[in-house]
Amino acid sequence: MQQAVEHVPGSEALTVRSLLESSAHIGHPTKRWHPNMRQYIYAKRGGVHIINPERTLQCLDRACKFLSELSANGGVVLMVGTKKQAQDTIASEATRCDSHFINRRWLGGLMTNFQTIQERVDFLVRMEERKAKGEPLGHTKREELRATTEVNRLNNYLGGIKTMTKLPDALFVVDIEKERNAVAEAQRLNIPIVAIVDTNSDPSQVTYPIPSNDDSVRAVRLITTRLADAILDGRSRFKRAEEDRLAEVAEIEKQEAEARATAQAAAAARLARARVEAATEAASEHSEKEETQG
Repeated sequence: MQQAVEHVPGSEALTVRSLLESSAHIGHPTKRWHPNMRQYIYAKRGGVHIINPERTLQCLDRACKFLSELSANGGVVLMVGTKKQAQDTIASEATRCDSHFINRRWLGGLMTNFQTIQERVDFLVRMEERKAKGEPLGHTKREELRATTEVNRLNNYLGGIKTMTKLPDALFVVDIEKERNAVAEAQRLNIPIVAIVDTNSDPSQVTYPIPSNDDSVRAVRLITTRLADAILDGRSRFKRAEEDRLAEVAEIEKQEAEARATAQAAAAARLARARVEAATEAASEHSEKEETQG
């Protein structure tokens, strides 16, 4: 019987067969392997390591639960995949689940020197706003061309993080060998890492390794889509929780307003009674005074 990863709302069940059809089980040649991947390797075939798809499902299930809970608590994910096989998938799936992404080139210090990178992002946003309004980007044609070239270059590298105003709460990485700089920065900042790890990589470098072929476009898309579904599930739960919280706050404010109104009405009634009593007492004293004088 095929094992299936735990169902994520809004997605189809992922099975061993679907992983095999996407070539997720095909690793690197046996001479290019990392010993720490031994626990995820099923066999050797034709000089190539075969990844155990059941272990892939187990690890993917664990990673999905982590990202779903992270998103349900308001956390944000940065997806990283700059190799050709991952670029389109990373951009489309990150956009779909409203996450940040880097799919062209990892700029050194993107997280460890976040403030400086943010200055370039702010510059990019300002220039694009000026361009959208039809304002010139330079005083001369040469300056205009230079500014346009710079905006295109920055958008190519930083377009996926234009709305990222703080460090991400987790990273998803395709191929930790290719993205070793991103992994190193996340490790330095103690940011959890979810990653597709092939047989030539060290899974101990990441928090949630997902053993799989990281050169297969279909395998990368299959796993990335499932993780994006988990993020969307967490975001929907976060949204519902926020709506419930706001509704509870509104109800508390309503009750407090009603209590204040009741208290104010009671105070006004007491004041009115006091005024009536004072007026009655004054009238009584005046009447008694007139009788005494008469």
